[in-house]
Amino acid sequence: MASTKTITRKSLGRGAFIGSLYNAANDKFCGTTIFKSKYPDDSINKINIPHTEILYEYENTYKEKFNKLDVGAELKLSVLTGLIPLEGSGKYLNDVKNSLKSVKGTLIYKITTVDENLDIHRDDVRACISTDVFTNNQNATYVVIGIKWGAAIMASFEYNGTNKENRSHIEGALKCHLEKIKISGDGHVDAEERYSNIISHFSVKLLGDVVLNNRKLPQSFNEARKVIAEFPLSIEQCNDGKGVPIEYTLYPLSELATLLAQNVTIDSMITELSEETILSVEQVFDELSKSKQKLNDLYNDAQSTSDFIMDGVFGQISDRVQEVRINEAKFRRELAECLIKVRSGKINIMELKKKLKKFYMSVLSKNSMTEFIKQHHSVSKLAELVPGLNTNRVELLGKNSTIEYILHKYSDSDIFILLDNDKYIVDINTSPVHSAFQELYKTDEGSRKFFIANLEICTQIKCSSYPIIRHYINGRLDGDNYYEDNKILFTSNLIKFDPLPSIKPKNNPSEKTKLVIRCPHQDCPTIDCNWKCYRCKKDVDYGYNKHLYCECGESNITHSKFKCNSPHHTKGYISFELNRLNDLLPSRNIMTLLYKPFAEIERLIQNIIILIREKQEINNSSGTIEELKVTDSIDVVDKLLRKIFEV
Repeated sequence: MASTKTITRKSLGRGAFIGSLYNAANDKFCGTTIFKSKYPDDSINKINIPHTEILYEYENTYKEKFNKLDVGAELKLSVLTGLIPLEGSGKYLNDVKNSLKSVKGTLIYKITTVDENLDIHRDDVRACISTDVFTNNQNATYVVIGIKWGAAIMASFEYNGTNKENRSHIEGALKCHLEKIKISGDGHVDAEERYSNIISHFSVKLLGDVVLNNRKLPQSFNEARKVIAEFPLSIEQCNDGKGVPIEYTLYPLSELATLLAQNVTIDSMITELSEETILSVEQVFDELSKSKQKLNDLYNDAQSTSDFIMDGVFGQISDRVQEVRINEAKFRRELAECLIKVRSGKINIMELKKKLKKFYMSVLSKNSMTEFIKQHHSVSKLAELVPGLNTNRVELLGKNSTIEYILHKYSDSDIFILLDNDKYIVDINTSPVHSAFQELYKTDEGSRKFFIANLEICTQIKCSSYPIIRHYINGRLDGDNYYEDNKILFTSNLIKFDPLPSIKPKNNPSEKTKLVIRCPHQDCPTIDCNWKCYRCKKDVDYGYNKHLYCECGESNITHSKFKCNSPHHTKGYISFELNRLNDLLPSRNIMTLLYKPFAEIERLIQNIIILIREKQEINNSSGTIEELKVTDSIDVVDKLLRKIFEV
């Protein structure tokens, strides 16, 4: 049967007039009108409906975009399948992200002005209608009898290339900036100036229904804001202040034929799809959009690292992108054809559901996309790794790189090269060798050069075993396996001295003890550690005299920096606060005196007598020790103890 109810359709930038014919099967205007002459002006009921609304959209899904523009269920399907061309603000529906790594937000400014409706029942209006349309209607099913006027403008802001560390901050900055915008009754737009540094990195896209008068397209947030502020004025200058059509009211052609007493049959049966089916189609395209974003990110990662991955891998990714593009176009076309036939009653709804089922078995499905991306996960990991390496002055060697070229370029440098294969190169912590290499470049002060060579990519570099670290000094190989040669440096708790220890100690006590204290790093375990010198690789001793000793010589405790072997120690070599270090340093116990040989004790007694005499002479006194001042006695004991501890 023919459709008998009046329906509405959003214009989405499509222009039409009162009397324009419409085909609801494909949601297109037929390009012809039902009138043979102009209808009376007073047959249009005109109601002013001024309304202003500002919205924000961040999800970037078809579902959310349709909701923001109040697109009806049936029109959603026509948009998704590409049945209708989108113009003006309607282009916003297809303005989706291409990358999952981008942050995007859209400000939507909508204004409604006038609602116009034709009184189709007036005799003088019916007299203007051509009856030829009922015999040659080009599959028309409806006629436009009402137009809602106004306009919409969308300003989209997108930040590309975010990462896990900065994404939430950028999202917060964008939301805060957009949502500070307020629109007063006169259409004035005001915004708080914040986050300008971040916002300046956003690209701007403007979509709207009215032409910008003598204004360049905005390139920044502030420029876009000025355009938005002038939006109401632009509408006032368009179609006598009405703006453009934003929604059409459609009257069934079959009902019009009855009204005109035309004895004709209008083949305008339109089968409406269930809400469940419409939601299923919407979900399919939202999933496809997200999967394409992930695939595009993989392709971009492959492009940015093309010199560091196999040619075959890049080819596979590029081919998959092209395959998805072709299959998507085919799927939309077939679904559109099926949709028209279902609406026209030519085929059953089950045919459309079969198309959806076929989608979930194709390369377009979420499962297929996810599996492919998972297979090439190492490419994305590599793309994440390279910027971090560059920040730490580590260069990943590309195709055709040779060690000879590096040695020639940096002939007077200290060079470390990590050699490994593709499987582990993207995870720098997979082995102690990788961790050692990471420690080397993270603790370097800028004097050394660091490189990583993937042996599957750098085919001109030969190595019998991997992973290894090669060390070159002034163009010559100093160590073919730096990690094994210096393993003690990567498994011990180390001290660096700056300046270097004195080779000839000024205070060389006869008794020392191994330095056993905790690491100064606040994240490290609070347990006491033995320490070795980074330079000589020998144990460090403490001389009970604010000095440390190793084979390099003697060094003041204030010249020492510490780094333990705990995985929690991530900040290189760290100094103690002096007071804290003094509290932790070991101290001598007076009871150790009891263990000294008799000859040493006798010598100590002699030292006591000498000290007493010295004190007596200083005080010009001939008395015994009991006659000394108390303060002098304390000085004597202090000197005595110092002598004892230096024996």
